[in-house]
Amino acid sequence: MIKTYLACWKPPAAQPADADPYVARVRLKFKPDGSLLKPPKLVNPPSDPAQKPQAKSALQAVKACDPLPMPAQYRSFYEQWKTKTIHFDPRVAAR
Repeated sequence: MIKTYLACWKPPAAQPADADPYVARVRLKFKPDGSLLKPPKLVNPPSDPAQKPQAKSALQAVKACDPLPMPAQYRSFYEQWKTKTIHFDPRVAAR
């Protein structure tokens, strides 16, 4: 699930050099078929305006990947994945 979202994510190239990297946390609620039940919610909006493009790009990635392909073998575990918070860390995306 996380790998799929990170593959859809295109983080902005410019991050403030003197700041800690901003990691957007997006809460998702899914339907059993893998599509979004509700719009994604940014749990930690950035206080620094320079980090807003990071947050926006994370939300765009979620929308670009909707519906998430959900293999049949995971559908019986719906209660475990129906609500997830995905961390969009630019350090992970750069790998």
